[in-house]
Amino acid sequence: MDKVFFENFRCFRKRQEVVLKPITLLVGNNSTGKTSFLALLRALWDATNRNGIPDFKRPPIDLGTFEDIAYNGPDHRADSFETGYSFDLPKGDSSYSKTVSIVFGRIGIHGLLPVNRAVKDNSRSINLQIKNENTIEIEIGTRRGKWNGHMDVENEEVLKRFSETPMVSLMNELSRWERQSLLPVEDSPSITRADLDEIHEMLLECNLTFKPYAGAPVRAEPVRTYDPISDCQDDPEGRFVPNFLAMQCRDDNPYRDKIKDRLEKFGKDSQLFDKITIKKFGDAGNAPFQIHVGINESTGHGQEIVYRNLADVDYGVSQILPIVVHILRKPLPSLFLLQQPEMHLHPCAQAAMGSFLCSMASKEGKMIIETHSDFLMERIMLDIRDGKCSLGPEDFSILFFDRKGSEVRIHPIRIDKSGNVLDAPNHYRNFFMHEMTRSLGL
Repeated sequence: MDKVFFENFRCFRKRQEVVLKPITLLVGNNSTGKTSFLALLRALWDATNRNGIPDFKRPPIDLGTFEDIAYNGPDHRADSFETGYSFDLPKGDSSYSKTVSIVFGRIGIHGLLPVNRAVKDNSRSINLQIKNENTIEIEIGTRRGKWNGHMDVENEEVLKRFSETPMVSLMNELSRWERQSLLPVEDSPSITRADLDEIHEMLLECNLTFKPYAGAPVRAEPVRTYDPISDCQDDPEGRFVPNFLAMQCRDDNPYRDKIKDRLEKFGKDSQLFDKITIKKFGDAGNAPFQIHVGINESTGHGQEIVYRNLADVDYGVSQILPIVVHILRKPLPSLFLLQQPEMHLHPCAQAAMGSFLCSMASKEGKMIIETHSDFLMERIMLDIRDGKCSLGPEDFSILFFDRKGSEVRIHPIRIDKSGNVLDAPNHYRNFFMHEMTRSLGL
C-alpha cells in the first residue's frame, strides 16, 4: 500500500488520502482516530487477501459493529463508508498504478457487507456491486473493450459466499457466470476467455504478501516459569515471545548469536538490560524454562552482570521484548502496525526505540506507529538527518490527527535534510512549545 483513502469511516467524515512511508508516525490527542486508522489498514489487507468481509473486531482492535464504524455526527449519519488503497507496480523500465476501493454498507437484514468492490489500473478495471438482495452487477474493462452484466442471487447463501470471497479469488466465484451475460458496451466485440484471464491477472497483482502484524498497546505480562509450546504463532500481546526466545537460544540454532546479539545491543542502548539468557529445568524438549535478564551492576567484586527473572525486573522490559523480537524475525510483514511502543519505557529507552525502529525499517515495507513519545519521534528524525540509517527524509512522515468538533482531519508533515519539520499546521505541538517557552522563562 502506497496511499490509503477513506470517507465516512469512524470520525473521518470527509474523504481523505494518506501516503504511507517506510516509517509513518501517527500523533495527536487521545480519541482522534489513530487506532481506528491502524485497524483500517489491517481490514484492507483482510478484504483483499483473506476474507471479503474483514473482521473489524479482531484483537487487538475492536471497532464494533457497522453502527460504530460508519460516521455518525450531529448533522450526518452515513449509511455506508468507503475505503481503499493504491500502489505502484514495476513494469519493465517503468511502473503503473493500481487502485482498490471498497464500499461497505448493509443490504436488507444483513450486517456489514462489501456492497461495491472495484479494482482498476491504467487499462483494466472490474467493478462488482450488490444492488439488492437479488442482484449483483458487474462491469469489466480490458484493452479490447467494456462489458457489463448482472447475476441473479438465488438465495442468501450465494450472497454470503460472494461477499466473503477475497478480492484475489473473485474470478473463481465469477467463473459461474456465462460469458453471454456480459453485454458489450460502446460497440465492443464479444468478451473472450483471454479478457477474463486479463482481469484475473490484475486481481492477483493485488495480493499483498506477508500478513500485517498488529501489536497491542499492552503486551502479555511476564510469568516466572514457562512451559514449552509447539505453536509459536504471532499474537498481538506477544505471548509467542518466550518460546521463540527459548528456541533461538538453543546451542544448535545457527541464528542464535545473530538475533541474541541484536537483542542485547538494543538492551544496552536503551539501558534496560545487558544480557538475555534462558534457564531450562531439564534436558527434555518439553522441560519448563525461565527467562533471565542480566544487568551490569556494581557489587562487592566490582562491575558484574547480575541475572534476575524476567518477572522481577522493570515492567518495561517485558513490554518491549515482543516488539523487538518480532522486528528481529525475518521477513518483516509488508505492514507493521504498532501501538505505543514507548509504553512503560523511560525517556532514554523511548529514544533508543526510535533508533531501533529506524535501523530496522525497510523501503520494501511500511512501519505505521501510533505514538505519544516526543523522544521516540525526535530520535527518528535525528537519525535520518545524521545518516545513521538507510532511510532519507522522503521515507518518513508524521500524520497529525486533528479533531474539530465531531470530525478529524489528518495533516501530513514532512522533514527536510536538516531534520526540520515542514508543512506543520500552526497548532502542531503547541503543548510542547508552550512547555519549552515556559521552562525558558519566555
